[in-house]
Amino acid sequence: MKYSTIPKAILYSTSLILASVAIYLFLNYSINTGMGGEDIGETTGILLGITMSFEILLFFGLQALKRRLIPHDLKKYFVFFVKYLREYHRPIGSLALGILLLHYAFTFDPSNPFAINQITGYATSALVALSLGIGLFYRLHKKAISTL
Repeated sequence: MKYSTIPKAILYSTSLILASVAIYLFLNYSINTGMGGEDIGETTGILLGITMSFEILLFFGLQALKRRLIPHDLKKYFVFFVKYLREYHRPIGSLALGILLLHYAFTFDPSNPFAINQITGYATSALVALSLGIGLFYRLHKKAISTL
């Protein structure tokens, strides 16, 4: 077993547990009465922003390599960094999905589903879900990073 397999398995397991807890909370509490977990909702929102920042950092790193924006002296280190980010791309994406579901379970308010903060949350959640869906199901045929 590779050393990188264990952290990936932990990330996938954590995301599965978070998604299961989120679905349970949403179906049993949020739909009927609302959770009232604004503090936990804020924390999960911050965690979601951190995990999605990781994904965006990978995107910008790949684009910088593709467009040859990295100086030749730093290219060796930058390629190592991007390869490391790419290795954990899917596990972090699945963790982001679990955190998104948990965030939604804590912040959904059935008494006022069309409040302005709910509508912006719906739009942001749709964009994050779209980003995760594209990341999971869309495959580009790219050259290896080392050849760039």
